[in-house]
Amino acid sequence: WYDAGDFDIQTRSQFATIQDLSLAYQEFGLKWDELTVDWKARAVEMHRPDGIPDTLQQVKHGVLQVMAQIKAVGHTFPVVEEPTLRQYTHLGDGASKTDGRLYSEKLGPNEVNGNYSGVPDDRWAFTTKSAGMQYGSVATLAAAAPVLKGFDDALAQDCLDTAIRIWNDEHANPTPAPSRQGGFPGMGAVEEWNAAVQLLIATKGGEPYKKRVLELFPTVVQRFGFGGWSAVRALPYMHAAFKQQLEAVVKTYVAQL
Repeated sequence: WYDAGDFDIQTRSQFATIQDLSLAYQEFGLKWDELTVDWKARAVEMHRPDGIPDTLQQVKHGVLQVMAQIKAVGHTFPVVEEPTLRQYTHLGDGASKTDGRLYSEKLGPNEVNGNYSGVPDDRWAFTTKSAGMQYGSVATLAAAAPVLKGFDDALAQDCLDTAIRIWNDEHANPTPAPSRQGGFPGMGAVEEWNAAVQLLIATKGGEPYKKRVLELFPTVVQRFGFGGWSAVRALPYMHAAFKQQLEAVVKTYVAQL
């Protein structure tokens, strides 16, 4: 999904959209089908059902972008951006923003040589690695895995395996994080918390994630509105004492609101 009006690919927006669609599909059973998607032909047609819930296709669409980044450089990165002001301000069909060839500075403006051209339209990928992006990747892929299961089993398993691998890597070799991640103190803990909750659900109660949920809960409740609410989704895998703690936090939060 692009940023509004300018065709950026903001990876955190991909994370949020995939997780929201996955949650909506699980909670509300979104089986609406008004879209045809042909992955091989790279074609989409609206108002033409193809027998597959649109939400599943949208989740897969987003996951393919996230997984492509990881396979390309080993991790997700913040943004894929236009290289020139002319391309940035271009309005119209996104497909017309590129000639589909790699840019070569050795060629003239309209010159083409095989897969190369002189049109400087190749996007820039800012590949900064951060703890927040790592945990965002984990949460997103773990959220998508249960939804994709039964629709694209191979991709679902790849999502879960990749999420677990990144989680393990990040705990073994933590990526340095700024003191004020995401512009708010404590947001780093919220991002890891979200990853832990999503993995807890995807693994149906995996002990490492349950343990981390318990460890992070006291910090996350201080920013309850930013992510602590998702503790309710962890309840089926937690003990009774955790539910009592959550009830007390919710009562306090309601009073604050």
